Amino acid sequence: MPPQQAPPPPPMMTSAPEPISPPRKGNALSGLALALGAAGIALALIGMAMFPGPVGAAGPPGLKGDKGDTGDQGPIGNTGSTGLTGPNGSNGTACWDLNNNDLGDIATEDLNFDGSVNVLDCKGAIGPAGPGTIMVYRTSATATGIGSSCTQYASMDVTIVAPQAGTIIIHAWFVEMISHTNGIRDNHWFKIGVASNDCSVDQWLGVFTVDSGLPTDTVWRSLTADRIVPVSAGSYTYYLNGMMNTGQNAGDQFLYGAMSAVFYPS
Repeated sequence: MPPQQAPPPPPMMTSAPEPISPPRKGNALSGLALALGAAGIALALIGMAMFPGPVGAAGPPGLKGDKGDTGDQGPIGNTGSTGLTGPNGSNGTACWDLNNNDLGDIATEDLNFDGSVNVLDCKGAIGPAGPGTIMVYRTSATATGIGSSCTQYASMDVTIVAPQAGTIIIHAWFVEMISHTNGIRDNHWFKIGVASNDCSVDQWLGVFTVDSGLPTDTVWRSLTADRIVPVSAGSYTYYLNGMMNTGQNAGDQFLYGAMSAVFYPS
């Protein structure tokens, strides 16, 4: 393809410039009017700013915006004052009041049969004995005459409950008074018996003798008696008994004593 040629340059302007016409008087007045108008507008704006018109009616509420983020927890407030004390509660039921009528009913609530209803009636029954050693004892200061037949020393008996097989050891201590007459032999038999009239002759029988050759006198003695009994579970009662085999008279007496029984499990 043959190379293109550049276009020819534009023709040169040969005519003379137009002369500038002098401003007309009407143009100056127009400029002044424009300036005065602008100043008036400015003054009007200033007046509106300084002396605003009445507030217009409120427009309709806008749409509800999105929920904002939860703010930080504020500081803990001061402790409030103490509230008023509430009323007293009703009384509870007494432990002895089995029918909840607030009355002590002797017929049904005097459980220990002492003639009154109180906290002592709240105790339960005595439980069974434990597996260890058990002891009971009794004392007496009741003077009891010693007869020519087997006599129990008054109030000198003990009852013990063995919870299982084992051994009961009974021990008695007592003071007796024998009225002795010269020429008469006094033989006092005593023992811990298994009945109130048990003065049988066996290995548990004790004997105290005042010889006939001694002068007439009142003889005092402190004596002891013992008995060892293998037992099975059950209840057992033992007695302190005695009799004047010879030489008995009204002055022969038991005076003071104590007896104990101890159970030892097998």
